[in-house]
Amino acid sequence: MTRTQRFLGGFTTGYVHMAVATAVGLWLTPFLLGKLGGSTYGLWLVGTQIIAYLLLMDLGIVALLPRETAYVTGRTGRTDAPELRPLVEQTMTLAVMQVPIVLAAAVFAIWWLPSSWQPLRIPLTVVLGVFVVTFPLRTFQAALVGLQDLAFVGRVQFGGWAAGTALTVVLVLAGFGLPAMAAGWCATQLAAVIACAHRLRCQFPAAMPRGLSFDAQGFARGYVARSFWVAVSRLACASRSSLWKDGAGNA
Repeated sequence: MTRTQRFLGGFTTGYVHMAVATAVGLWLTPFLLGKLGGSTYGLWLVGTQIIAYLLLMDLGIVALLPRETAYVTGRTGRTDAPELRPLVEQTMTLAVMQVPIVLAAAVFAIWWLPSSWQPLRIPLTVVLGVFVVTFPLRTFQAALVGLQDLAFVGRVQFGGWAAGTALTVVLVLAGFGLPAMAAGWCATQLAAVIACAHRLRCQFPAAMPRGLSFDAQGFARGYVARSFWVAVSRLACASRSSLWKDGAGNA
């Protein structure tokens, strides 16, 4: 497939996903409100915002990988360029080095949950546990995006969302409440990680990491310096979104 075909494949899948998610969401939100109640569902929505803030601790390291991968493949014209594996390995290493900080932040968030949020404590602990474990494994999907395997990434996101949504609905109907929401979220994340890792290993073995690389301090300094501006951009977007929500709420 050409680059244009891969782009259009991802573009089409993304729009189908958005359309289906919008249509399902129009039914799903009233369904969850009716089954869980406004208070419980509101707890879930507010609690999962913690994940959005924890993602900011990435410092743009994984978010920068698609651009760096695309640069290598564009410069060499090859998806099996020898520079790819070291790039992915070193990026994953930087992400792994961030895990203790992310874990500490997750523990702090659980510890300081208000007493009125007690029903959320165990489901949110499970969700944050999966988030911490998969934090460096997001590298697989980022590498696939850089390799422009966009149609596959789109299908994985669509399929993971569909599986997670279906699991949530089934468990909510069975009366599991907040644990059902946590199970659906975890299923979506784990499905994406497993599928992307398998795809990278089978279709792009030259980019599949074989281990961690702790001997590239020069790479780390340069990479973190470039990723810093990605982190600043994401922080600005998050701040702007919060200000907009506050303004809408005050209005």
